[in-house]
Amino acid sequence: MHSTLRAALTTTAAIALLAAAFTAGRVTAPNPAPAPDSKTCTEVQALGYDFTNASNNRWADPEETRTKGLVYATAVIQNPGCVDVATRAYAQTILDERSQ
Repeated sequence: MHSTLRAALTTTAAIALLAAAFTAGRVTAPNPAPAPDSKTCTEVQALGYDFTNASNNRWADPEETRTKGLVYATAVIQNPGCVDVATRAYAQTILDERSQ
């Protein structure tokens, strides 16, 4: 009987601790980002197509292509809800390489 009571108290304490941690996490969590505007996402996608086309064009001016890449990467980072995680990582890589 003594070990059953100890197990019950331990389980109750663990559940209480878990509930307190969950509540503290919800209270201190940042507010979710607002849903992306469809017009903004369309603009980000258009910048992506423009950059992709310039990148695939072997006669394109390299400096112009780099500029389009930076514009696209900046738009992606500023509007993360418009693209997937892989695209955000790619955009961050573009910006990181530019800053080096």
